[in-house]
Amino acid sequence: MLSISKARKVVETSEAIKKLLTLPERVVEHIAKYAAGRGQTGQRFGRGFSETFYILLTLGTVFVAAFLLGGGMYIAIYSPSFLVAGQGPLGAMFIYRGNSLEETFLEGIFISMLYITSVAGMYLIYRSTRYSHSPRTMWMIFIIGFFLLVFGISLIYQTGRWKIG
Repeated sequence: MLSISKARKVVETSEAIKKLLTLPERVVEHIAKYAAGRGQTGQRFGRGFSETFYILLTLGTVFVAAFLLGGGMYIAIYSPSFLVAGQGPLGAMFIYRGNSLEETFLEGIFISMLYITSVAGMYLIYRSTRYSHSPRTMWMIFIIGFFLLVFGISLIYQTGRWKIG
């Protein structure tokens, strides 16, 4: 016969498992509620939209712009190959060399990620000014943002040079 403490542990365990299994649904509900402004008492803009809604809208705009700048329309319309045969370590490359008008699927995603990296670097440079009371923190954030920006821009430029030949 089960003792009362063991029975409680079984009930608690089953409740914990139930909470764990419904976690993705609860997270989505929480994000939707938070984005709509019902879950916070923060500042509201425009027609009652919360600040979180505008942050999500800004991030979505940045991702869509990076996808389009990285060749998203070409990828969507022409459905290019994933890789091309070449001299890579696996006998394939993701950069279509010799023709700047065509690209592979991975190349478009790679360029989009580099644009996002560059924008993140610019944002970190901008945000570093908020830590003027702590110069060390400010400079660390500024340096990280600067290197992300330089890394993204230089690899975008280098990828363009690789494509030309």
